[in-house]
Amino acid sequence: MPKLSGKFNPDDLIPADHDNYILMRAEMKQRKESGGDPFHNLGVSGADKMTFFLLKWVFNAIKRDSAEDDPKFQGNPFVSKADLNKQLSKNPELMHALGYTDGR
Repeated sequence: MPKLSGKFNPDDLIPADHDNYILMRAEMKQRKESGGDPFHNLGVSGADKMTFFLLKWVFNAIKRDSAEDDPKFQGNPFVSKADLNKQLSKNPELMHALGYTDGR
C-alpha cells in the first residue's frame, strides 16, 4: 500500500470557477437549442407568444400621443379603452384568435 504524503499537484485540482463554467455551457446550449428566442427562454408557450404579438399590433395601431403638459400621461403615448373596444369589435377574427366570443 502506498504511503500518502498529503501533498498534491495543483494542476490536478478542479479550478475554483469550474461550476460557473459548467452553468455557462449549459445556458449556451439551451440558447442554441431554442434559437435564442427570449420567449422560449422564459417558458412562454407559442399561443401566449401569438397573443402578445396580436395585442402589441392592436395597441400600436391605436395608440395616441399625449400633450407634454398633460398631467396624467406627460407626453407619453396611451390607448383609451373606447378605442381598444372599437378596434377589437371591428376585427372578429382577432377577437376569436385572442379567445373572446363576446365584445364585452
